Amino acid sequence: QAVKKGQWLVVFPEGTRSATGALLPLKRGAFHFALQQSLPLLPIYIHNTYAYKPKLRATAWPCQIQVAVGHLIPNQSAPQNPADFRQQSQALMQQVTQALQALQGELRSRF
Repeated sequence: QAVKKGQWLVVFPEGTRSATGALLPLKRGAFHFALQQSLPLLPIYIHNTYAYKPKLRATAWPCQIQVAVGHLIPNQSAPQNPADFRQQSQALMQQVTQALQALQGELRSRF
C-alpha cells in the first residue's frame, strides 16, 4: 500500500499554476491514485497564489494568501471493471471541482 493509515498525501490536481487565479481543469492522475488506494479526498482551495508567484516570474512577491478547507469526501474501493473505474474517477473529479468552486466563491465573498 502506497499510503499508510495516518499518513497524508498532498497533490495539486490542476497540474500547473493558473496565470489569472481561475480554477483550471483537474487532471485525472490524482483521482485514479486516490481511487486505487481507497483514499478519502479533502478539497483545499488556496487563493491568490498567482499573485504571490506569477507563473512567468522567477521571484515571489509579497501578498496575502487565503486558504479554505472543504469537507472530507469519502472514497470507496476501486471497481474492477475499467468502465466503472473511469466513471467513479470522473465522479470524484466532479465532486472535488464543485467543492473547490464553492470554496473559491466563499473566499471571494469574504474578501
